[in-house]
Amino acid sequence: MTPAWDLVVETHGLRKRYGERTVVDALDLRIPGGVIAGFLGPNGAGKTTTLRMLLGLARPSSGDGTVLGSPLSKPSAYLPKVGALIESPAFYPGLSGERNLRVQAALAGIPAKRIPAVLDRVGLADRGGDRYKTYSLGMKQRLGIAAALLGQPELLILDEPTNGLDPAGIRAMRELLQSLAADGPTVLVSSHLLGEVQQMCDWLVVVERGRCRYQGVTSDLLASARPELVLRAESAEALGSLAQVIGHRGLNVECGSDRVRVGVEPGTAIDSLAAQLNRAAYEHGITLVEMSVHRADLESRYLQLVEEGAA
Repeated sequence: MTPAWDLVVETHGLRKRYGERTVVDALDLRIPGGVIAGFLGPNGAGKTTTLRMLLGLARPSSGDGTVLGSPLSKPSAYLPKVGALIESPAFYPGLSGERNLRVQAALAGIPAKRIPAVLDRVGLADRGGDRYKTYSLGMKQRLGIAAALLGQPELLILDEPTNGLDPAGIRAMRELLQSLAADGPTVLVSSHLLGEVQQMCDWLVVVERGRCRYQGVTSDLLASARPELVLRAESAEALGSLAQVIGHRGLNVECGSDRVRVGVEPGTAIDSLAAQLNRAAYEHGITLVEMSVHRADLESRYLQLVEEGAA
């Protein structure tokens, strides 16, 4: 477990109810400093409500916690050190990006001298003088992040920053967040793009129906699933024989229409097992045309966690 003094977000039994409906249910969060933390869950799982409670926009029904060492009950103590982009950024369409940031800075009591630096950091240095209404969706999202960076935050909270972006915009956003976390704030990002989360997040929180299903290192979640050896023979007849040969070795075998999948137990040396099966196939006159290792990706592990939670 991460030591408490390294945690930028920590909650205990956090709960939020709206009438008879419980949206967040006894949520215990631990977000260590210096990471990009992915916050995952189906629609209605309580992600946005949780972020709103962390930002003082919603009051918990029960439970407590801290953000940057200060209690949730006193958001004014930590909010000056937090930057956030929740849902779509709101700016004046007729003003330039730079003028919009001046308005944001004035409202927050932040010196305007920070504006050129944050525009440059999000890749808008050459478009700061253009009107906001001429910006693409990706540029609007980046300007929202620029506004969140004005106060030089220690924690950056982003709710679906890639929503609606094209593939190039998604990649640009990923690279921006990685560069920010490398030498700046801890980043907590909510997203449905699991492939992107797997690439950029080193810490994960998965919630379902307001409850935590997993939190920890991304690689640990992926490693907890058994890899598979996938074998393909030169014919359907040979494939059936291959399945029998492997099955007689006491391995977990699943024979499909064109491939044999072999479950690999934890701790097994995959290269050694693959060599053994290749030799066994050859000894029985079976020619393999494919042998590959399939490892679980974040999508499959996430869906498994959500299905288990729903059950």
